[in-house]
Amino acid sequence: MQRLDVIYDDGCPFCRRCVRWMAGEPKLIDVKFLAASAVRTTMRYPTLSGLGEEITAIDDAGGVYRGTEAYLVCLYALRRWRAWSFRLSSPGWRPLTKRAFEMLSKRRGSLSKVLGAGQLENPCGGACAAGPAGRSSTIPPTSPPRGPTQNP
Repeated sequence: MQRLDVIYDDGCPFCRRCVRWMAGEPKLIDVKFLAASAVRTTMRYPTLSGLGEEITAIDDAGGVYRGTEAYLVCLYALRRWRAWSFRLSSPGWRPLTKRAFEMLSKRRGSLSKVLGAGQLENPCGGACAAGPAGRSSTIPPTSPPRGPTQNP
């Protein structure tokens, strides 16, 4: 995998903040962020339905990842988070990862309201790169993220 397109809900302040965080992280794979509502996104991927309903990632071989799988492949693309992508994909962690991601995804609208869109747009005045806690590069990989769920 050399390239990953990440389609996100550009109408969601929480989603936009997550994209800004990921864009600021060092990457091992070329990542492009595409707003789900953009005409060029639907023109590029006309056969994908439900864009913006959940995070979707498409690799350079045409593999499509949705939901938890997309979240894991996004972590896999990030230098400082690749080890976590392996750990969170492992049989022992995958059920918890899936539940946690689904909980956040289903409540992202409420989360945006609770935290306040302004806070999410710039939570610390630009002084930090807010993102998941617990960075570690010492966790040994156990298994890669699962393969794509379908081809476009």
